[in-house]
Amino acid sequence: MSGPLRKIISVVDKDFLPGASDKSILSIEFQPDGFSFSILDTLKAKYQLLEVFQSEDMDGFFGDPVELLKSVIHQSPYLQNAYKEVILNYYSRHLLLHPEEGFKREDQITLYSSFRKIPQKYKLRIDKLSNLGGYGLYIVHEELLKLLDVSFPGHTLMHTGSAFIENYLGSIMPGNFKPDIILHVRHTNFELLLMEDGGLSFYRLFPYQSFEDILFYLFLVLQNQNKKAQDMDIMVVGEIHPNSINFKQLVSYFNQAGLAERGHRYQYAPGFESIPGHFYYNVLNHLL
Repeated sequence: MSGPLRKIISVVDKDFLPGASDKSILSIEFQPDGFSFSILDTLKAKYQLLEVFQSEDMDGFFGDPVELLKSVIHQSPYLQNAYKEVILNYYSRHLLLHPEEGFKREDQITLYSSFRKIPQKYKLRIDKLSNLGGYGLYIVHEELLKLLDVSFPGHTLMHTGSAFIENYLGSIMPGNFKPDIILHVRHTNFELLLMEDGGLSFYRLFPYQSFEDILFYLFLVLQNQNKKAQDMDIMVVGEIHPNSINFKQLVSYFNQAGLAERGHRYQYAPGFESIPGHFYYNVLNHLL
């Protein structure tokens, strides 16, 4: 993502005051093809801002993550303010989940290394997933970690998958639609969650290039898990439009289908109604 970033969405509340950020939460999500961020006024429980930037250059994270972050910060003056809390959701190809029982922090490097090799100049990170009752392990470039500390002092860093799992599990309410599958679609990757007996039984993140890739990996997982799509309910989250041919084809394979909704605990500034409620899930469903 070394090329120019293009702003594709900007929603700003007319009452938003950029300088009055000491009661606000800034949530940023980094993806290989761009980034998005929101600002939540904690006193009003109101999302006041959403901006989304996208690039056609796919080399950003994997080429020079430090230059990527610098370009991200320079794209918007909102990112240069101080906030009550800053949450950074970081994309990494691999996330290792481990139950809370039996987890020992002193064994974290050995545990992750048995899953994936840790390259030079990368540091292992651990997310505590309270709603899941476990931990998420992943790696981040050490220079990026340094720049994050300088740019966003006191921030909370989470893998995008950790954030999605925690936000989704924390949003489940009695009587709501309870799917067997949650599919989180982004422009370059998707996440797949399988639920069983009220808990998470499977998670994986897949990169993809075409919609056919999504279907292939989805049905491969179901086959390996001895599941039949026609017997399952699916919830779709992320950047796939409900009127699209791809969405209609996807849901036709399943018993029931639903779309994620924004949290009813919040208000949303005028302009959000033009954005489908299941889009940009991680930055618009922060759990207070």
